[in-house]
This record gives sequence, C-alpha cells and structure tokens, in this order.
Amino acid sequence: MAAAQCEISFEIDYTSSIPITSANSTTTASYEIHGSGNPTNIGTIDPNGITILPPIQTPGNYDLTVQISAGGVLATRTDSFQIGNCYGNETRIIFYNHAKRTLNGDSFNTLVNFVIRKNGEIVVDSRDANTQYDTPIDKWKSFEAKVGDRIEFLTDLIKSATDGKTTGDMFTFSTTGTSGTVNGTNPTASDLQLLNSQAIGPNNGTKRIFAFVVAPKVNYALGTDFFQ
Repeated sequence: MAAAQCEISFEIDYTSSIPITSANSTTTASYEIHGSGNPTNIGTIDPNGITILPPIQTPGNYDLTVQISAGGVLATRTDSFQIGNCYGNETRIIFYNHAKRTLNGDSFNTLVNFVIRKNGEIVVDSRDANTQYDTPIDKWKSFEAKVGDRIEFLTDLIKSATDGKTTGDMFTFSTTGTSGTVNGTNPTASDLQLLNSQAIGPNNGTKRIFAFVVAPKVNYALGTDFFQ
C-alpha cells in the first residue's frame, strides 16, 4: 500500500508597479530537496491563484523557488517546506470482532486464533469467538492507531471441526464512521469499502494475513464470520 502523501499548496504575495497577469508576465515554480541541485520544474503557474504541488512521498527539507518575469524585470523568491509526518498525531479507530455463527443451534468446536499487530507489536490475541457476527461496529472492541501505523491482521485455524468443514472469512473494511454494520445483509456503516477478504479454512493449520497502513479520515473494521 502506498505511503501517505502530503499536499503542499501556496499563493504568491507580491507588490508591483504594473498589474501582473498571465498575459503580460511569466510565472514559474520549481522545488527540490534542499541542497540536491536537482529541481523539479512544475512549469508556468497562475500568479494570482493557489498552486498545488504534485504529490510528494519522499520525506525531507525542500526549497520552493518562484520566479516572476514582467516588463523586463525578473524577481525570484525561495522559501522552504518539510515533508515528514504529514498528519501529525491524527488517530483513527481500529474496530475488531472475532465471531462465528451457530449452525442449527450448535457452534461446534472450531478453534481460530485471532491476532492483530500494530507496528509489529501484538495488541490483540484471542481464541474466544463470540456469535455476534452482525452487530454494529460501535458494539465491537476497539483500539486507536495513528495515521501511518502498520496494522497486521492474522488468523490461524487451530482446529477445523466436523471433518474439516469450517467455512467463512476474515475480512477488513474501511469506513468514515464509527457505527453501523459491515457484514450481514445490507451493511449500514458509512462509506464502507472492502479492503480484503480471505477464507479462514478449511484445513487445520491454515494461516491468513492482511497488512495495511492506517490512512487519514477513515476507521477500520477487522473481523471474522465463519461456521463450525
């Protein structure tokens, strides 16, 4: 998954004895990592508008240079900006629910290990599944993660009950909300997006993993939904 990107925009504040327009002048801009000597030219820009730089993924200290040429006079200004922790300490919510359905009133004895790691550290490790597979996510357990954190969701089918017939999935959704359902009939969580779904079984020892980087403005729902 691509790393989070920083959006850099700027306006030009200038004083001139003649009006500066796109018709009677040339305004250009470029940026480079400080001291690199390898600028990226973004071409001609509107001197009276807002300019947004292309997405930048490489962290570092950058120089931004703007040149205005009008009436035979060239003016140059260089300023700086930094690409690093674009979203500061923004936190998002990771909802999770280890659930299996009953069949004819019997949940059988399938055993699935349910693990979530954040930046390599285990934050959830459980084999105790409940039967509430379709409850709203605000009823699920949860923890916080910062934008840019790496989340790994793992399942391990320790025991496949009833002659190895365990069926169902481990899944990961994103949502802009903090309530509503994500599975079952007609899910109601806002702006719901399925990021990953994998079969848990059916064989003993089946292991699944899905990893992602926490993005801004969305929360996540990690869960299981399986029979037997």
